[in-house]
Amino acid sequence: MADEHEIAARAARDSIPPLAAGRGIELFALDVGQGDASLILLPDGHAPILFDCADDWVVSQFLDNWGIRVLSAVIVSHLDRDHIGGMEGFLRNFTESGGRVEKIFLSEDRSVEDTTPGAILAKSLIDHVIMEARAGRWAVYPVTVSHAPVASGPT
Repeated sequence: MADEHEIAARAARDSIPPLAAGRGIELFALDVGQGDASLILLPDGHAPILFDCADDWVVSQFLDNWGIRVLSAVIVSHLDRDHIGGMEGFLRNFTESGGRVEKIFLSEDRSVEDTTPGAILAKSLIDHVIMEARAGRWAVYPVTVSHAPVASGPT
């Protein structure tokens, strides 16, 4: 019997139309259960963008099904477990299997110095991203997270 990952991968593969050059972007909010992982497919041959990664298996299956081996950017919006739970594993597996990430935009929206499981996970991810950046694997840029009421706007 197929497990939930196989069912999700099959459903995604069977329902996704090919991306045509010259069209707008396509946003895929991947089904990772409780959490976030989205792929932004860009037109005209530009490499896609990964936005958060709660589940490395789901993201890897999506990229494999599409034949994607290069990501122009990976965005880590914030350090909650349901946004980064699979990110470090994904980055390791993707690059070790020949994939390439050009840039990582990393939000460090909280202290990771305590010993809670979430802080340990976040610190491990940050350490990995910085270590690989120093080795020349990718460039790293900060993310500034701003919060505003829904109805806010320029005054």
